[in-house]
Amino acid sequence: MSNWQQILQPIDEEYLIGLTNKGIVKRASKDLEQAACTLKEEGDKLVVQVDEALCTLEELIGDSKCSCPSRSICKHIVIAVLYAKDKLQREEKTGREEKTETDNALFPSILEYPLPKLKAVLGDKKYQNFCNRVKQGIYPVIKTGTTVTVEFKDADIKVRLLNPIEHSSCSCHKKDLCQHKAEAILYFQLKEGKVTLPDLEKETLDSRDIDLNGMKQLAGYIQELLTQQIVTGLARSSPSITDTLERTAILCHNGNLAEFERKLRELKEEYEHYFNRSASFCADSLLHKICQLYRMSKRLLLTEDKLEAASLAGEFRVEYLPAGTLTLLGMGQRQFHSKTGYEGETYYFLEETTQEWYTYTNARPVYYDTKNRAGQGEKGRAPWQLLCSLEELSEGRIMLYNGKASLEHRLSATTEAKAEYFGRADIDLKNYKKQYYEDFLKLYEERIKNSWLKEEQGTNENLNQLEQMVLIKPASIKNAVFDAIRQQYSMELYDTANRMILLQIAYSKKENYTIRFLERLARRIEKGVVEVPCFFGILYKEEGKLKLYPIHYFNEPA
Repeated sequence: MSNWQQILQPIDEEYLIGLTNKGIVKRASKDLEQAACTLKEEGDKLVVQVDEALCTLEELIGDSKCSCPSRSICKHIVIAVLYAKDKLQREEKTGREEKTETDNALFPSILEYPLPKLKAVLGDKKYQNFCNRVKQGIYPVIKTGTTVTVEFKDADIKVRLLNPIEHSSCSCHKKDLCQHKAEAILYFQLKEGKVTLPDLEKETLDSRDIDLNGMKQLAGYIQELLTQQIVTGLARSSPSITDTLERTAILCHNGNLAEFERKLRELKEEYEHYFNRSASFCADSLLHKICQLYRMSKRLLLTEDKLEAASLAGEFRVEYLPAGTLTLLGMGQRQFHSKTGYEGETYYFLEETTQEWYTYTNARPVYYDTKNRAGQGEKGRAPWQLLCSLEELSEGRIMLYNGKASLEHRLSATTEAKAEYFGRADIDLKNYKKQYYEDFLKLYEERIKNSWLKEEQGTNENLNQLEQMVLIKPASIKNAVFDAIRQQYSMELYDTANRMILLQIAYSKKENYTIRFLERLARRIEKGVVEVPCFFGILYKEEGKLKLYPIHYFNEPA
């Protein structure tokens, strides 16, 4: 009977509730005192007589049978298990101490459940959403005892995982392996280290049509093209290079190299600026784009890993994923006008807990509308069922529930999300040390010094922009001037060690108001009317200098 002692020893009330329900277990515990029970072993089974019912206990308790009409785990089987466990423990003569630790004797079937089968239950879309939640660190509550209990609090779902899996239960009441059970198994396997995030992503890639050889052929062609351009030199380049780059971008589109297509079109645009003698042409920018694209091609040629290849290739469509509950602080907004016929505003938020940046874009098509509609967007209604304007949202504090965001932290206006507005944000900036800088040397070392490594790693450009958003508190300002020749406004920002960052903004109709505002601010600082504020903007390096594109400023940083 020693084998049965090991089988029954870890079984407790929690495990039995997972097999049936709390009511039956409570009733069985009470009736056990009055029940007439006998026990005998037949082969690998235990046969327990419980009053008039005959129960046959299997090693997998969930497969046990009873002579009563019930087809599921009934009260008699629960009584039989409790009686057998008690009797065998009392008969045990070795006197060994009862284990207090939970061992995984009940969990092998959970840990070994095949990943492809779980993916098939979820389907491609739900499986991808699951992977993205894992990437964002969104996990349910997992409790391990004689059963594995997984609580999805956002969905109000509780799953109890038992051995075998078929006997597991879910509060959605589905008997088969449902979505919740599949996710619960995956989360438990992740917790125990049985699977890892790369394993999950590899399973996604295995189901995708990734032609690694075709991608490498395109990467080799791009390398040859870029090498030829470097050897030829800019002065001797033919205007036909723009057509060549466009054709190559189309090849990349057909070859599912989304990021390469984008980079090629950016490079084509830079060459067009050169041939059109545009004032916005910058030779350094052209060289940077060529080198960046060359490094991406080189990495794609060298890799044999489909996961790395897919990361380098990028995706054509922005996918919005569950982001959980976010506490967002409005940090300002700026207007944009794209060459694809859209204009609108981008709103910037700082997440209070993680201190990470998020953006929300309100875009409108302007193909046929040439009227000046400045300010229309800011007065529009905010998303997420909020009863405030977008302008109020840009400086407010909100709590966003069931929100969705891309991997680049772009927020979706999904109607499934709901938010609460708590009025204008009272921000104590010094509390956000992850983004707030007074020491410009520290800023350089943490944000700029190794930024080239991120390019080597193929980091998404939109994510790079988020990483370069900063809050800068200068000790003083100097030389706030508008250059009429270059048509740009600049202001020198200095820290206490006299290190400088150049605030710079090019003139345009959209930026005219911002420039005038900064000019008034500089005059008031020089007169001592106001303190030097904290600037929020996008940090970048150009012409050997650290520069800041300003988005907003705060008069009273803490």
